[in-house]
Amino acid sequence: MTAAVKRAESSDRASGLDAEAARRLTARKIAEAIEKLRTAKPRPFKPELPMTVSIRMTTVAAAQAAAEKPGVRRVEEFTVEARLQRQCDVVKWITGHSPEMPEAQKR
Repeated sequence: MTAAVKRAESSDRASGLDAEAARRLTARKIAEAIEKLRTAKPRPFKPELPMTVSIRMTTVAAAQAAAEKPGVRRVEEFTVEARLQRQCDVVKWITGHSPEMPEAQKR
């Protein structure tokens, strides 16, 4: 369920509904989502694996740092992508930590 209250015009600029109209639309969509959950059990999110994940970084330096990790390729100046075998590999790719790593298991 989506309440489209604004549209991106560029990476740092958006336009959309006035605040009151946006709140009304959001409230209506929340009510619809709650009603839908009460009447139909949602299916679990299970993307097909392996999957390709693209991330648009906020800086060129962040994109460069990510592109230096194994299996990650630079798509364009701010964007990198990787082909992942497991959903949790997204966290490992971005942070360098995974659920199997000892420091993550201690938490």
